[in-house]
Amino acid sequence: MKVLFITIGDMNVPSSRVRALQYIPNFEKEGVACSHLQFRKGSYLKFKSYGNAKNLFQAIMGKILTVFLKAFDYLVYSKIRIIQIWWSFRKYDLVFIQKVVLPSFLVRRMKSSCKIVFDFDDAIYTQSRLFTLKQFRSQICKSDITIVTNEEARDYALKAGGKHVEMIVGPVDSERYHGSGSLTKSEKLNIGWIGSQSTAQYLELIQEPLRIISNKYPGKICLHLVGVDHFHMDGVETSIYQWDPGTEVQLLDMFDVGVMPLKNDEFSRGKGAYKLLQYMSMGKANISSPVGVNQKLVEHGKTGLLADSVDEWLDCMELYLHDISKRAEHGANARALIEKAYSLQRWSKYLLKHLNI
Repeated sequence: MKVLFITIGDMNVPSSRVRALQYIPNFEKEGVACSHLQFRKGSYLKFKSYGNAKNLFQAIMGKILTVFLKAFDYLVYSKIRIIQIWWSFRKYDLVFIQKVVLPSFLVRRMKSSCKIVFDFDDAIYTQSRLFTLKQFRSQICKSDITIVTNEEARDYALKAGGKHVEMIVGPVDSERYHGSGSLTKSEKLNIGWIGSQSTAQYLELIQEPLRIISNKYPGKICLHLVGVDHFHMDGVETSIYQWDPGTEVQLLDMFDVGVMPLKNDEFSRGKGAYKLLQYMSMGKANISSPVGVNQKLVEHGKTGLLADSVDEWLDCMELYLHDISKRAEHGANARALIEKAYSLQRWSKYLLKHLNI
């Protein structure tokens, strides 16, 4: 069987890596011939941190470059890709589309000659323009299989006319994301978060409990942030690291506790909780907001903790600060859950066998 993966980005784009590209090696081991086409170049993403520029000139130039490259991506590069897809899709038995909304005429033609799988994570339908939303729903209707990451997105896909809707949370590569198993001997609690500059806004939800616990236990709390260019929180010791695939696992393993704060809104309820899956796969204790799929992953007091208010976040942080054995217990339970239900290895086999890919 020959499969074409059409993704919104490359391996450096988390959704493309997690929802599509990480399947390819496992598929190829089973004799599936896989090809990949990146729909957008994404060069403008390199300049999104212009707000951290050292002077006004750099900030202005960064903004100009971002606008220009983004326009090129949307108006030129993606149109070239549409032409390439038009001339190539007939060579494949199945086209796996990740987060890309293609023109309706192309999807109709594609449908006549091959099977279509459409995967989207997050509630992207809440942020789409009306004409794109119409195409988005049409693509769900025409797809043989629609894959989503949570119940809210599944309900949306079914209402939009999806014929066969599957829910896959993550998955996370449990062979790659595997902690060392050693517990820190330091009295300091290393609280960690991984994400991007655009999602760092959610950290504002836990600023107050972090300030309180840092003031209450001076020198015993450190916040580690992976994937941001800049972030400041008064009164909280903070270390910042650039995201890099070569050091990602090592950085995650420094965490004692991983956190995933979220707002309780439609977009957040539609998120895929991948950072939480990473913490759990690494065997780390974790604290998250009881929003969306977080509630499915975390059994409070067993595979992690859920917190919804300043007092609850503070209580959870203090529990993990004082009880190292509880951290170990929750981390081990979380790891076992990932291996059982949310690993890449499990879901690769599922797609190959049950979805006839």
